[in-house]
Amino acid sequence: MTLSFYKLYPKLDATWTKQVNRKNYATSEFLEHGKIHNDVAKIMCSTFKALHEKGNLIQVFRDQCAKQKITTFEFHDHSFYIYEPTSSYDKLPKSNHMQHLNEFMLRVVIPLFDRKDKAYLKKHFNFSTCFLVWFLCSPQFFYANPTKTWECCLLKKKRVSIAASPLKQSKNQVKTTSHSEDTMIPTLEKAVDEKRTLLTSLLDLTFDESSSSFEIHARITHEMTEANLGKNKYKKCLKLYQSYQKETKKLTSLKNITHFKKKESGIHRSNGTFVPFKQKVVVPETTEPNEVVSEESDSESETDEVPDDWESLEP
Repeated sequence: MTLSFYKLYPKLDATWTKQVNRKNYATSEFLEHGKIHNDVAKIMCSTFKALHEKGNLIQVFRDQCAKQKITTFEFHDHSFYIYEPTSSYDKLPKSNHMQHLNEFMLRVVIPLFDRKDKAYLKKHFNFSTCFLVWFLCSPQFFYANPTKTWECCLLKKKRVSIAASPLKQSKNQVKTTSHSEDTMIPTLEKAVDEKRTLLTSLLDLTFDESSSSFEIHARITHEMTEANLGKNKYKKCLKLYQSYQKETKKLTSLKNITHFKKKESGIHRSNGTFVPFKQKVVVPETTEPNEVVSEESDSESETDEVPDDWESLEP
């Protein structure tokens, strides 16, 4: 049966493709000449068309599997998985997956037809199985999704869904203080101030707090020339200034991002999804209770026992 299927499909593929002449499943007609491939195609296509117009053909297949408690196959809204295809011909199943296609045909597809058609499709089982694959995989023929954009509804592999760990999800939604602006901004500000102080000292310049970045840049570049400083001092100042510019740019960017995050709760992507920002965890400061000395009237000996309730003790 398997060998006959692989030999038969390429011939039927060419024949059916030529007959439909670029029409889809809803408008194509298969000629009745008493030939098996035409009869099978006409029976199956008309039934599939009627089922899909009532709702969704893939949903019909899914309901049929649920009714018979079949778990071999995987279903999604507009696609489903039956078997893994061969590497040379991506429509046909691997030889060791042919049994999955046969099972799907016998237990899911054929029960959807009336008694007479069931008998005919079983009698010419290889033709019926070939048409099922051709119907689902032929480009621009069967549209499983309502957008009228053709995609092959037969998946090549199962979609592996990995459930995210609840603990990991909750950790990803927050950030610690060490990675927030509370420590990064002050650290960068200190580095920028130190580099600017050293640079102005080498160039014998002074800036007040109101000086803008443009003014600072203009005065530094004016004074920092090889003619004014000499070759060695010029190289030292140039390297220091490049580092100063890099740290300043990083600081400005971080401040802008921090300002944006304070105003917004997340980012809206172009595809319509929303990505929330991590919320900062505020860890309360722990204060150790003051040491309490209990005096006893009869003796001044210290006790090693820890009281159950600090508040019950009076200083």
